[in-house]
Amino acid sequence: MFVYLTVGRVNTDAARGRECYFSTKCRCFSFLPTQNYNAVCSNSKLHAIPVFKDNIHSIDLSYNRIQKIQNKHFSNNGNLKELNLSHNKIKSLSKNSFYGLRKLSMLIVSQNAIDSVETNTFFYLQSLAYLDMKHTRINVSTLQSLPFLKTLRMDFILNESNNLSFTLLHLKHLDMSGMSGRCEARTLTEDVFKFIPNIEDLNLSACKINWIYKGTFKFMRNLSILDLSYNQCLTFSEAENVTHDLIYTSIKVLKVNKIHKTFQMNTMIKRSHLRNLKGTNLIELQVNSNRIQKMEKGALLQLPSTLRTISMSDNEFSYGDYLSDVIFLPVEHANISELFKSHIPSKYEERCEHRNESNFQEEEIKNHISSIRPNFVPLPLRLKSIVYRNCLIRYEIPAMKMSENSIEYFDGHQNMFFSLIGPLCPLDHMRYLDLSGNMCSNVSKVFFKCIGNLQILRLQNNLLGFVLPDDVNGEVLQYVPDLREINLSENRIPTLPYYFF
Repeated sequence: MFVYLTVGRVNTDAARGRECYFSTKCRCFSFLPTQNYNAVCSNSKLHAIPVFKDNIHSIDLSYNRIQKIQNKHFSNNGNLKELNLSHNKIKSLSKNSFYGLRKLSMLIVSQNAIDSVETNTFFYLQSLAYLDMKHTRINVSTLQSLPFLKTLRMDFILNESNNLSFTLLHLKHLDMSGMSGRCEARTLTEDVFKFIPNIEDLNLSACKINWIYKGTFKFMRNLSILDLSYNQCLTFSEAENVTHDLIYTSIKVLKVNKIHKTFQMNTMIKRSHLRNLKGTNLIELQVNSNRIQKMEKGALLQLPSTLRTISMSDNEFSYGDYLSDVIFLPVEHANISELFKSHIPSKYEERCEHRNESNFQEEEIKNHISSIRPNFVPLPLRLKSIVYRNCLIRYEIPAMKMSENSIEYFDGHQNMFFSLIGPLCPLDHMRYLDLSGNMCSNVSKVFFKCIGNLQILRLQNNLLGFVLPDDVNGEVLQYVPDLREINLSENRIPTLPYYFF
């Protein structure tokens, strides 16, 4: 296959920008046929804001030393749409700081020392739809004059007074994550978010949450994306109150990654943890990095029929009866990478207000024997892609029988599958197979027997130079006639037989 690319003429001034005529510290970018400019003045050691012309579309003043916005400084910038003042030394905002910015739709003032904001500071920003004020101390009560704000990124310290005492009925996206700002909300009750009922996307990751009461999210009818990841003291037991509320929402994506401490005892997913999800229209579920070892029989059957993507990487799964439920999962895409991954202790380990959760009981371990027959792999019928990479598992892949499936894509690189015996049947739909970086030194003549429709095969960075030179009759690839791409690089292959392909 050959691909031809035609590269047209590029306006180098537009691509690189040029020195702005109104300031030597800024570069202006113009994209014809428009007459508007984007002014980039970041990292310019500016102590004051330059005077901009009225044909500027966006201004980037980030990473400077600006301490103040002069009153009515932007009075001649009525066409400005985007303004970035992040990473400066601004300490206060007055009621005329943004005077004249009637068309401004995006404002970023994060990473400033702002702790004083006059009433009606945002009054002139009637078109503002996006506001990022993380790592500032702007009181949220001043946001009342932003009736059409749709996206808000802010810090969230729940014990501070009037922290969410505002009503923004058009607000759809609220990011209070501690991953990119300051967030501490150890207990969430039904009153915390009552003034913002129309939220569609809520990010509460890394907020040191310990407790969530029933009713906290119940009134959020439009909530479709909820991220509670990296609240290591939350636990699956406490998350039951969350799933209880989700049946009243429009939830589509639920992220509960790492809600279990890194060096806590392993845990088990119970039916009660998931039972409320059955009544939702959930499409994607993420439960990465939770030290999950097994699941109660029937727990997976509580997931809704709408589920299409599930991510369960960085867990500790072991064999068990729950595997027989896998066949009934409606998912099409699964990520189960980085199993048994090593972790480095952190000196900033979160302190929990309740007892550490470990619901994996000793009697359950004694009965931890699966009824699934040996060398049988249960797979969801609709499953199309699997990502199973970087797992600390050293195995020979023997002949295996798989349940009926629709797998087209398998990424199994960076494991330790040192010998490929097979065959693996059936895999009639598979088009892409990646087994690179597995320290593999052997592949049998029947391994690909049931993968007849394979088109792309990645086998680089293995040790196949020990076996492929002996395939003088081309038997290894005899069952993949449609193969159009194969990568055998970094395999220490001295020579390949004439009939190998």
